[in-house]
Amino acid sequence: MRWSPSWILRAILLASNHECSAHFGESGFGPVLPGRKAVKHRAGAADTMNAHREKLAFTATLLAAVLGYWVGLSGPLMFDDSDNLAAVAAWYEGRTDWHSVVFGNASGLFGRPLSMLSFLVNVQLLGLGVWGLKLGNLVLHLLNGCLVFHFLGLLASGNRESPSGHPRSWLPWLGASLWLLHPMLASTVLYVVQRMAMLSALFTFLALIAYLHGRFAIRDGYRKKGIALLGIFVPLFTILAALSKESGVLIPPLCAILEWFVFQPDESRRRGLISKVFIFIAIGLPAALAVLLTSIRIPMIVGGYVNRPFTLSERLLTQPRVMLDYIYGLLLPNGPRLGIYHDDYVVSHSLAAPPSTAIALAGWIALLAIAWHLRRRVPGLALGLGIFLVGHALESSVFPLLMYFEHRNYLPAVGLIWAALSAADAAIHSLGKPLPNISRLSAIASVAFVAVAALATGARASVWASRHALLNQALIYHPDSRWLRQDLIAEAMGRQPPAYDEVREHADHLLKSTDESTRRIGAIERVLVDCASEAAPAAAAVQQLFDGRPEPIEPDLLALFKLLVARLSGAPCPGLSNTEAAARFSTFLDRSMLSDQNKELRVLRFESALLNDSANDAKGAIDQAKLAGDEPRVLILIATLLSKQGDRAAAVHLLDQASERAGDRDTVLQKDIAAARLRIESVDR
Repeated sequence: MRWSPSWILRAILLASNHECSAHFGESGFGPVLPGRKAVKHRAGAADTMNAHREKLAFTATLLAAVLGYWVGLSGPLMFDDSDNLAAVAAWYEGRTDWHSVVFGNASGLFGRPLSMLSFLVNVQLLGLGVWGLKLGNLVLHLLNGCLVFHFLGLLASGNRESPSGHPRSWLPWLGASLWLLHPMLASTVLYVVQRMAMLSALFTFLALIAYLHGRFAIRDGYRKKGIALLGIFVPLFTILAALSKESGVLIPPLCAILEWFVFQPDESRRRGLISKVFIFIAIGLPAALAVLLTSIRIPMIVGGYVNRPFTLSERLLTQPRVMLDYIYGLLLPNGPRLGIYHDDYVVSHSLAAPPSTAIALAGWIALLAIAWHLRRRVPGLALGLGIFLVGHALESSVFPLLMYFEHRNYLPAVGLIWAALSAADAAIHSLGKPLPNISRLSAIASVAFVAVAALATGARASVWASRHALLNQALIYHPDSRWLRQDLIAEAMGRQPPAYDEVREHADHLLKSTDESTRRIGAIERVLVDCASEAAPAAAAVQQLFDGRPEPIEPDLLALFKLLVARLSGAPCPGLSNTEAAARFSTFLDRSMLSDQNKELRVLRFESALLNDSANDAKGAIDQAKLAGDEPRVLILIATLLSKQGDRAAAVHLLDQASERAGDRDTVLQKDIAAARLRIESVDR
């Protein structure tokens, strides 16, 4: 059977047995849809030859992607990879069941169970090694590349010759190849946990392809087939995408963007009522609802800002700059500047601070005005920008997420690339008469662009193959990234012997930051390295550590406090007794303005209880533990503390409560509860 990327669709009963009759307009892929027979009449030997060449070229692109990424498969885990894969490792080693892994993940709104299931399948087939997990990501990226190729082919199908004379069938190859080999996407493919974004994108691409097939079928008179595709497959893929990552809920507005620009009527005709209603429901209604919910400040949106170093208004001011930087990175990528260490991104505090905030807003207004003005002459420009913006609608809007991550462009990049190609094709058309060889020149340029992208991605993958190379390259371009400094500290501490002087250098750099949370992180790192080297902690670091209020309690700060408590509880630190540290830590937490119900504050109260216990202050430990909530682990700790004071009955009662709340499925907690019972019985004896 002749190879074609559409086999993926056929395998899930999506492929249609009719030829798509979409015929796109004179410039920029505007649709004019003649009958099915007319399209078949125009298909000839030249079209067939172009299609074969296109598929052969895309096969070469897939091979280039494999070769380019291969070296990066041996790279390390990064950031939250280990945390998300801990449950997978527990299942693989027989310490928990699959149900707990698939449905026990706390990421996102829906828990991302399909992504977790994909990790289980991955390690079952290839083992628990990092190489196999990254290979799974690469395979998924190749599948997504095939779907992008098919999706762009649908957008460009019908009119096989562009106004410039350049075969339009090659534009899907060019777009899909640039996407598949784009160096900015390397940080998605080689960052294991971003499987979640990739899997959600796979189902999103399938949904968009199903939508186009369904709409084309309805316009060609195949209403039953079209309704089946729109009514069954699009909702199904939406659910699967959302269960992979919550960004899958953007499928309806993405379909509405397709409806708006791919199926826009001629100027002499009005858009149908059903089309108008769908666009309003899928785009207008969610946008209006988001504005309303944000304006009344519902906790689901604004609650997370209490532990962020920026406000809602600052995030909204910053994101236009971020989005323009994404566009710049996609159109003119600078490989060494790419990566995952972008937490040093400057936050916008007002339109004038920094001045680029107002410039970015003006730039977006101008860009959208141009796209709207050209929506009929170059509809691909508006379509692509629409896909790009809607693709960012969750992660670059009002929700309290961190400012900048390259992996957020994994799906939206398709839209931006298509917008750029649409604009370029229109420009080529305008130069067609004065430059008769423009078709040949554009073909050569296309191949050159893809070759450069392949080399750039190969270079990025080679950097990702080594933690040392990844960190040191990032240090050149992101010296103020605290994530980077923390990773450099971890690397230096992991050497034999540890490079204490390097650690102090990085910690002191963080201590000089203008951000209070970053200074506190630097202080903890400095205290930890001083304790590890058996030196008295620097007085300035200790002062910075316990000064002020604890909020915002960011995840990396929370993790470091846990590490500090574990270090102080395990061995004495010269110049900083556990008694002093416990007292100062408790006072530090008492100054918090956060609600007692705040999850992060409760975690710190639990750590404070552990530190007080290590200082033999049973009363202080119990007081802090009671402020840590009523989670099973907290109840276990309080029960242990009460048993030391001789209150065995109260301790056993708390363990019974902990066991009931943990449930039978949490075997790890139940083992901890059983161990606590044994300790209490031994104390009682």
